[in-house]
Amino acid sequence: MTLVSYEPWALVSRFQRQLERALDARQDGGSVSWIPHVDIHEEAERFVVVADLPGVDGKNIEITAEKGVLTLKGERASEKKSSEDGFERVERAHGSFLRRFTLPESADAEGIK
Repeated sequence: MTLVSYEPWALVSRFQRQLERALDARQDGGSVSWIPHVDIHEEAERFVVVADLPGVDGKNIEITAEKGVLTLKGERASEKKSSEDGFERVERAHGSFLRRFTLPESADAEGIK
């Protein structure tokens, strides 16, 4: 069981992490076009991270764990769809994405899949 406590500066910390991620993405040679949603939960022997990456080819995803940070990085190609009436609508963002998470000290980077 994981105990969650209230931290008054949590919102400020979260904003700082998002800003750092955006700045890191620019240093990595591009800008972040979209940010995928991620679910994280702890099981008895592992932490599970599930990223919502519809339309992203697996070969366009890079997962690394270095210096206590898990990084999900990749790109989704743009889609072009048109209807019979000539209207075009694509609601999924395309381009690069980057998510970084601080790993707990108990996490083992060797088990990343």
